[in-house]
Amino acid sequence: VFSFEPIGPALAAPRLFGAMTGGSMTALALGAAALLMLRLAANARKAREIAANRAGLERAVLERTRELQDSYVRLTEETARRERAQELLRVMQDEIAQLNRLAILGQLSAKFAHEVNQPLAAMRNYVDNSMKLLAAGDKELVSQNLETMSGLIMRVARITAELRAFSRKRPSVPT
Repeated sequence: VFSFEPIGPALAAPRLFGAMTGGSMTALALGAAALLMLRLAANARKAREIAANRAGLERAVLERTRELQDSYVRLTEETARRERAQELLRVMQDEIAQLNRLAILGQLSAKFAHEVNQPLAAMRNYVDNSMKLLAAGDKELVSQNLETMSGLIMRVARITAELRAFSRKRPSVPT
């Protein structure tokens, strides 16, 4: 025996439960979607910041590289200028040294000429005197004059020997 009763009231509770569950699930899904959207927006903001920082760093690196290249060019030019100045200084020092050697050589030549001309002038006088004495027959004084001239010749020989010894290169002495 069957009896039919209205089923509306019996289905009301499961419908209410289903509606509440569906609403809750929809709210959760919407909340999750909102959180996901917020996270994506935050990540996009961070990505833009990183890209902006990277671009700023790249500009800074390019600027610093350009500054370093400019510094390198300036240093290279300065080094070349200093090397030219060093070479010019060395050439000038060599020229000054040569001028000093020539000045010393001039002084030595003058002293050498004076030292050699003194005995030569005296010998010329002794030769002239000896010729007159020889014509007069005074052989004793001629003999003395010849001895004196021999001494003067020895003096000139000593002077030239000293000059030769001075001009020779001496071996270096270790210190």
